[in-house]
Amino acid sequence: MRQSQEALLGDLATYLFYMIIGIFFIFPIFWSFSVALGSQEDVLFDGLRILPKNPTLENFKAVLAFPVFNLYLWNALKLSFFGALGASLICLPSAYAFSRFDWKGRKTALILILVFKMFSGIIILVPLYRYLRMMGLLDSHLVVICVYIGVQIPMTTWLLKGFCDKVPRSLEESAMIDGCSRLGAMFRVVLPTLISGLMASFIINIITNWGNFIIPFILLSKPKLLPIAVGLLKFQGDYEGGGQELVAAASVLSILPAVLIFVLLQRMIIKSMTTGAVKG
Repeated sequence: MRQSQEALLGDLATYLFYMIIGIFFIFPIFWSFSVALGSQEDVLFDGLRILPKNPTLENFKAVLAFPVFNLYLWNALKLSFFGALGASLICLPSAYAFSRFDWKGRKTALILILVFKMFSGIIILVPLYRYLRMMGLLDSHLVVICVYIGVQIPMTTWLLKGFCDKVPRSLEESAMIDGCSRLGAMFRVVLPTLISGLMASFIINIITNWGNFIIPFILLSKPKLLPIAVGLLKFQGDYEGGGQELVAAASVLSILPAVLIFVLLQRMIIKSMTTGAVKG
């Protein structure tokens, strides 16, 4: 009886801790949404309120009517999508090689890849900026996509290697006995079983790229090339008569795609991360 009470108290403490952490992260988003629903008078003169007196969607309509804002969203979508796609295509063969082949230095290489992930990307951005400036490669979406891919390689390689490890080797051996080459077995047998894992890593990378601020902030300067994470900085100054309510509406709209992607596909992501690529 005493042990069950202690277990119950432990569960309550755990849930309370999670609730506090959740409120800590959710409250700024909720507050931004509340400000976005109010008018300029509500923000400046009505004091602190959970919800404004007269909620309105006019701020969202005004933000969406601003042409540059839609361009920011499109740039973010393009950079996020191609960065995630490139990382998946590059890391799949390397993850397969780490999973299937035993070669000298394999474990050391895996550890080094993980060590690279421990270093912040900010460390290399200043010398990378000077190098790209000397070569005249700044203000290029292709360069930013390449940097996104490089930053995501460590995590994506480890993630996909875990999915490859869950695929039984006997499936490939059977295919090769039937006449498939190693490459053919990889594409015809292993790859179809990795679809859920590839989708999970792809979605995680898209969400990560969507919120990436420092890389495009340093490598891009032209307004027409900026993604939404950086474009929000310019939004308030560029919008004539813009106030806090418009900036809040723009902020809510900027995080909405990433939130929707996660909410709609969270079950698939969690299932892929916990059970691997093969059922049973």
